[in-house]
Amino acid sequence: DVLRAADEGLSDFHDAALNFLHRCGGEPKLAAAACPSALLRDLPMLPSALPPLRVLLIHGTADVDVPAEHSVDFAAACWRRCSVHPLWLQLVPAADHYVVAGIKLCDDDVGFNAHWPAVSSVLAAFLCEDDAALAHLCCASEEHAAACLAGSRPVAPLVTAANTLSAIASRDEAFILKCADTAGFARSMARGLRRWTAWTHHESSASVKGWLAEAEA
Repeated sequence: DVLRAADEGLSDFHDAALNFLHRCGGEPKLAAAACPSALLRDLPMLPSALPPLRVLLIHGTADVDVPAEHSVDFAAACWRRCSVHPLWLQLVPAADHYVVAGIKLCDDDVGFNAHWPAVSSVLAAFLCEDDAALAHLCCASEEHAAACLAGSRPVAPLVTAANTLSAIASRDEAFILKCADTAGFARSMARGLRRWTAWTHHESSASVKGWLAEAEA
C-alpha cells in the first residue's frame, strides 16, 4: 500500500514512498492512481469468463522496512472482493525485507541462506502453476495469514517516521551515534523527515525542530 507507506514514513529516511509519488505533487487522486491498494478498491468485478489474473505475494514476517501486515491486508482485500482471481500469500517466518527481494548482503548471509529456499520454491510453483504446491506453501485465507503473523513478529522496531521522531525527542544513544559515525546520515534523515512532515502535515515538537535545523546546517 503505497499511500499507507507514505503516511507511515517507511524506509531508512522515511521518504521512499514519497519518491515514488513525487510526480503526484501531493494531489490525493493522482497519488491513489499509483497505489495498488487504492486501485483495488475501485476495480470493477470482472466477468468470470475472462482468464483469471494469478497473483502471488511474498513477505517476510521479520520485515521492519515494510510490515508484513501490508501484504496481509492487501491479500485480505483481494480474497474478499476478487474471488475470481486466485491469490496466494507466502509469509516467510523470520525473513527480512532483503531476503524476499533476492538480495544477498554477503557470501555468508545466514538469513538469506536459511530463508531463500522457501521463497524460490514458491516462485517455482507459481511459475509452473502448481496450485497443489502453492496451497501447501502459502496462506489462502485472512484467518490463516493472521495466525501466521501472530506466531512470528519482528524483533527489531519498525523503520517508521514515528519511531525516528521518538528517538530524536528522547535523544536515543544509538541514533545519536549513528548520526555521528555515518557520513551524511543526519542530513539525509532530516531531508526525509521534512518531506514526510510536509506530506502528513505533522507538527513536530520543539526538540525535533531543533534537531532538524542542526542537521541541515
